[in-house]
Amino acid sequence: MTLGAGIFLSAIFLGCVFLYIKSDNKPRWRKIVLWSSIISISSIAIFFTYLIYKDEVKESKQNNNENAVYTEIKNIKLGEQLSDLQFRHGKFVKVTDKVTGYLIYKSENGVLVWERNGKAERLTYNCREYADQIRDFTRLGTIACYTSGESVLRIFGKNNVEIKCFEKDVEERYYEVSKHNIGFILKKNQVVTLMADLKEIRRPYELKDCV
Repeated sequence: MTLGAGIFLSAIFLGCVFLYIKSDNKPRWRKIVLWSSIISISSIAIFFTYLIYKDEVKESKQNNNENAVYTEIKNIKLGEQLSDLQFRHGKFVKVTDKVTGYLIYKSENGVLVWERNGKAERLTYNCREYADQIRDFTRLGTIACYTSGESVLRIFGKNNVEIKCFEKDVEERYYEVSKHNIGFILKKNQVVTLMADLKEIRRPYELKDCV
């Protein structure tokens, strides 16, 4: 609502109050005020519902765009040279020497960078646990840490998300959106791990079909 619209509506409201005070037919004015209030509250509720729905539709369309790219976690991008990333973010700590052809490094902000041929080919991030009511808002596209499973399905569409269970943990699920080369690990129905790959997403081990 603009400032001008707010002033206009305030003037109408104050005018009605003034007329009510000056009027001799107060029962009639009570009815007018009552119905005006009902109409105003209903209009405001419809307006805000529209805004929420519009944002959800816009978000869904953005995520389902065939050309959408999900290649960045905490300003660390897939496909970039490892030396360039370290120049901007500081030296990464080597986590392991080699995993099926990758060298894995950890940045200061907690992103795991899977490097091969000098480039970042895969990114993973484990969301921080709640501490002193401070939430981890790290995002991969529009999916943030602790997003619900229902929201992931709503954003990408159920037919575009493949869901797998873990062999040994009934609280966890793996959600994969292969057309975007991204995946998520959810625990207790909340995203706890973000994953993005330059070519084809690398799945966690010990997965099975959910029954």
